[in-house]
Amino acid sequence: LNLAQNQSETLVFPDWTPGSGTYTVTATATLAGDQFAGNNEVVANATSYQPGLLNEGFQGNTFLPDYWQQTGTANSYLQANPGDWYALNDARSAALFQQIGDAEEMLLTPAVTVAANTVAMTFQVRGGNGNDAEGFTTLQVKYATKQGGTFTDIGNPIGLNNADVRDISIDLTALAAGNYIFAFATTSMFDNGGVNSSACVIDNVVVEETLNDNMKVNAIMNFEMADYVGTGMAIAPKVKVSNKGFNAQNAYDVKVVINDGTNDVYDQTVSATVNLVTGASTVVTLPDFTPTAANYTVTATVTITLDEDMTDNVLPKGFTTYSPALIDEDFEGNTFLPTNWAESNNSAAYQRSDNQFIQWTLDGSSAGIFQVDGMPEEYLVTPAVAVSAGVRNFKYQARGFNGSAQNGASIIQMKYGTDLSGPWTAIGNPVLLDADAVQDIVVDISSITPGGYYFAFVTSSTFTTPNFFSAAVIDNILVQDQTAVNTIEQNGVAIYPNPSNGVFTITSDQEYNLEVIDIAGKVIATKTINSTENTINISNAGIYFLRMSNEKTSFTQRVIVK
Repeated sequence: LNLAQNQSETLVFPDWTPGSGTYTVTATATLAGDQFAGNNEVVANATSYQPGLLNEGFQGNTFLPDYWQQTGTANSYLQANPGDWYALNDARSAALFQQIGDAEEMLLTPAVTVAANTVAMTFQVRGGNGNDAEGFTTLQVKYATKQGGTFTDIGNPIGLNNADVRDISIDLTALAAGNYIFAFATTSMFDNGGVNSSACVIDNVVVEETLNDNMKVNAIMNFEMADYVGTGMAIAPKVKVSNKGFNAQNAYDVKVVINDGTNDVYDQTVSATVNLVTGASTVVTLPDFTPTAANYTVTATVTITLDEDMTDNVLPKGFTTYSPALIDEDFEGNTFLPTNWAESNNSAAYQRSDNQFIQWTLDGSSAGIFQVDGMPEEYLVTPAVAVSAGVRNFKYQARGFNGSAQNGASIIQMKYGTDLSGPWTAIGNPVLLDADAVQDIVVDISSITPGGYYFAFVTSSTFTTPNFFSAAVIDNILVQDQTAVNTIEQNGVAIYPNPSNGVFTITSDQEYNLEVIDIAGKVIATKTINSTENTINISNAGIYFLRMSNEKTSFTQRVIVK
């Protein structure tokens, strides 16, 4: 190879396989007539270690941990400590900061032994992009068969966003038995010219041999979504179990015991026969239970004839009951989720949007959901609502957000059911959320048979660009009994409730022009009232006048905002 002044070249030598020990590696370059031989030789030490399994939580005081390596920018991977905004949980993690245009960064594991019963690599991961909503990080797991070898992708690329801690499992069953080095390879998808960096945070990396026979209780489905359940609303306890063993399982018992603090008030067992291969899971439904007013503890247990690890066979969960009621929720309290509210099992999918995403907030504090293309639907579930003949409408405000990408948005669909884990029935039409406007949404629920029901805001994304996310922000939720509401009626127009918390409903048999006038006589808002049901929202407490006019008539009504 012809090398000009200051040029360099990397040479690859034939493979060598070390035994156990410490080695000295010496590299020498020779050139006939070399006028300075003082830098022709480099010496390095290397210690071999025995490849094995992997269980790394990055909790040690040394970072990188023993035998881990990184490529690319020096110190690109850092130890994320508790309290850091990019930390995964309340524990130490491995965090990478990646800017657009940077070379791919890789965090390399020690050599890992893969055998016939080494079926998966599992880890937790999330993204972080600070206050910039225009990008995200993509993570790809790779493997190589030797130190310095070529890396090959395994599994699909993983798009990461701020909100979600994701539990990832990479299938290793296609790999032949042998030793491998795995790499977490990250790239940035920021589209703002490389001004900001995005973060990839990794934790709890595990590669372990699978026991022959091992079942696990993953979740108690009804109670995973909430710590509260409506009194008198029948529950069909559902238990998610999985086969963590190497052998298939087709005969296992699932037992649920519910204790009211003094006695076991429910004790049921279902013998399940769904065939579960290694890594597979199923949901087992047990007979209904109807809670009364109490604090309960639910314990779910799965048993097989021979289980080699009993530590994950039992899962407890507590819940408290409350009486179904009506709703008037603006998310302004100090606790989020509000009392008796619930969300789907994707932890942290819903956030209070004034915490970090103030630019997306509707009015004060709101409930924000961040939905990534390809992710399952997310549910924000209300407390149990006492629906009666006078409860005709479910009202709320919403808007969307899709960053700088204009090829997708959020859709929101209202659903209802009598059980926190479903089934859910859609009511009303799906609403495509505009990123530029707050929408007043009214869902007619008068067709629902009187009783206790949970209502769910169900969001999905229409994004066509993989891994981009959209946001749905919800606020000012109102469900009230119209028979108990003070109503102003004049000239075929009904205005209710009066007084209100700021949200007024106006029904009319003809079209009017509406002006909202404050106590000083200033017009603060205008709106066209059509011959359906209309909603207006007045933010500040006080006395206001609603002036209604059309070609035939004009009149004014006084309303009060509490």
